[in-house]
Amino acid sequence: MLVQRISMYSSDITRTYVADPQSEFAALIKAVDGFKHEIIQQMRVGVNYLQYHTQMHQWMAKLLHDFDFVRLSPEQIFEEGISRAFFPHGSGHFIGLRAHDVGGFMQMRKAQKRVHLKLIQVCAVCVIYVEVWC
Repeated sequence: MLVQRISMYSSDITRTYVADPQSEFAALIKAVDGFKHEIIQQMRVGVNYLQYHTQMHQWMAKLLHDFDFVRLSPEQIFEEGISRAFFPHGSGHFIGLRAHDVGGFMQMRKAQKRVHLKLIQVCAVCVIYVEVWC
């Protein structure tokens, strides 16, 4: 992971690369990268971020099933919270003065089940890092 600071603005960058572009791992990375681009395309100002996070977990549950990581249906993987073990940080966060800006964290008291989410609502003036790799 690289944490970069430019003019008092911090950002963390995480990247995964594959040695063999024909491997099953490459297919896995391509699928997850596709999820990232799709969720970015769906984002709209004023939408509760939990909607995007939930969608991402549902896609990850299908991926866990399709790649035979978990031998349950995608619905069971999602409903039982198994995808959280593979996707514990949520699907992204604010970027601000710190690499992981606290942003909407104080509002999370209402959603204790999902305390790892630090972003409540997409806004017109916020910068969001969609982070689906960890």
